Amino acid sequence: MSLNTNNPVSILLWCLHGNLQQSRVWEMALGGLWNDPAITIIPVSLWSITASDFWEWAQQFCERVAAEGATHNVILGYSLGGRLALHAVLSKPELWQGAIATSASPGIPNIQDRRACLQRDQGWGQRFLTEPWQALLTDWDRLPVFNDIPCPLHREEHHFSRPQIARFFDVYSQGRQEDLLPQLKGLTMPPILYVSGQLDAKYGEIGRRLARDCSVVEWVEIANAGHRVPWENPQPFTQTVQRFLRQW
Repeated sequence: MSLNTNNPVSILLWCLHGNLQQSRVWEMALGGLWNDPAITIIPVSLWSITASDFWEWAQQFCERVAAEGATHNVILGYSLGGRLALHAVLSKPELWQGAIATSASPGIPNIQDRRACLQRDQGWGQRFLTEPWQALLTDWDRLPVFNDIPCPLHREEHHFSRPQIARFFDVYSQGRQEDLLPQLKGLTMPPILYVSGQLDAKYGEIGRRLARDCSVVEWVEIANAGHRVPWENPQPFTQTVQRFLRQW
């Protein structure tokens, strides 16, 4: 996709979805921003990723963004997309005017915990190769991180490739991700907005820690939302994103 950057639009908002999602999920999350003439929303499909690790993906994606020639690029990512967004910012901070990471882990510090996470994720990947779709989604949604909140999104099997899902669970597992906190502490630009749901204690603590330890990070907690913040309470999420973008 080639964008016309010679129009009045001042901000390109690159949106990265989470695992078991498609790029179209952002249509349900950003409300009136779609009609804002100062913002072009670019939903990115992560399923076209061919990179072999996080940093290779970040390099390839930053090259794509830089090729558009825009001066005001902001990256927004949820969960896996948020983790990738943090890698993109660390890979080329001068490319980004700002970043928004939602329910995203900067990494697991303990190497043993990382190995256990990779093993769990690889197990999920193998299950998604063979087991019935709806039963898998039911088990996935029962994970404690989702706080027993029903998933507000439809996930039809024909929209996905099972081998791609299995690959994502392996290659982009938190178990293969280094702890980004030391690098985030050293950033002086761009500003990063970290968003979590009030009902998501684990990622709320991550947001609190990032805001405390990293000078570029601001943490915002959205009421009446768990892990899937943009879709569980979209209006205040959109307002939060809009306030962040109004800096420019």
